[in-house]
Amino acid sequence: GVSSEPPPLRPGNGVGSTPAGSAATEDPAGRARQATPAARDSEPNPDMAKDLAERGTTLLARFRRAPPGERDEEDLQKARRLFEHALKEDITNELALLGLGDMLDEGLGCPRDPVRA
Repeated sequence: GVSSEPPPLRPGNGVGSTPAGSAATEDPAGRARQATPAARDSEPNPDMAKDLAERGTTLLARFRRAPPGERDEEDLQKARRLFEHALKEDITNELALLGLGDMLDEGLGCPRDPVRA
């Protein structure tokens, strides 16, 4: 069975000095480190990322089509948030990467930044 108490600390029981399967792998800090990837945000969700990126693209296109005096800055802010959320869901989403890159390159809703674009 697994004891709920951590193993006693002994000299030489530091990171990397104990063979795999020994008490060091049962250390509470070790369990927390091992649980971190699973505790992170859920697995990538390409379908959600695609939907978010498409919505962002629609808002960005609407902003670009509007006459300069009728452009809604809120469309840009929403588009940027949608692109960023899409990239949190799937960092490889090309539509979100391109949309956010265009915004940065053109300075739409943010300072122009061709380096980050």
